[in-house]
Amino acid sequence: MEQVKEMPVATGRESAITDSPRGQRGILIALLGPDGAGKTSLAQFLVNSKKVRAQHIYMGLNVEASTIGLPTSRWLHKQKKTPTGSPLRKKLISALSFVDRIISYHLRCAAARYFRFRGQVVILDRYIYDSWLSQPAPTAGKRFRKRIFEGGAPVPDLVLLLDAPGEMLLARKGEHSAEWLEAQRQAYLGLKDRIPQMVVVDATQPMHQVQREVTSLVVNRRNTRTKDPVRCQ
Repeated sequence: MEQVKEMPVATGRESAITDSPRGQRGILIALLGPDGAGKTSLAQFLVNSKKVRAQHIYMGLNVEASTIGLPTSRWLHKQKKTPTGSPLRKKLISALSFVDRIISYHLRCAAARYFRFRGQVVILDRYIYDSWLSQPAPTAGKRFRKRIFEGGAPVPDLVLLLDAPGEMLLARKGEHSAEWLEAQRQAYLGLKDRIPQMVVVDATQPMHQVQREVTSLVVNRRNTRTKDPVRCQ
């Protein structure tokens, strides 16, 4: 598979499985935040951290950023961008792409559950909760597609929201506008009532302080039983 990249082995470092104390409970962590909040840097830190040794699974739609998926995903993505071809071929490629997305997504869900079963910390990047920021699906077909994805999503034990003002997010990444990013920020903060296991992390702090705070949250959550986490609805 693009493939389930050596599922029992932490990429580019020693196996985290062999470092996990016997019987230690694995946890799933969803990492949320607007563009520029520092999600990518934090996820990489948690992967490399000797205290955490996390596995990182990209759950979003960007094929180029995919960490686990089918070998057909990139080919189909390229074919969809090709302007030539008959209408029938385009419809076929579109249908195959949708099926590929579903299979790839559920493969990532299965990998996340596997890593948690083996006692590891799993970072879920671009998790399904991001879709909760959008307006409700307007048609029955879109609602059905939404259910296909949310129905198979594993429940995170901890949800970390990296929070910073829109102006700071714009200064960091230079994309969108400060107003748009602030609206995204408020939308993420609005999810807190729906996701009781969410913890808001002040992302205006220096990165090393954010890393220290998040490491403490992860270690503490791993060592305690979570309350009933919210399921995707």
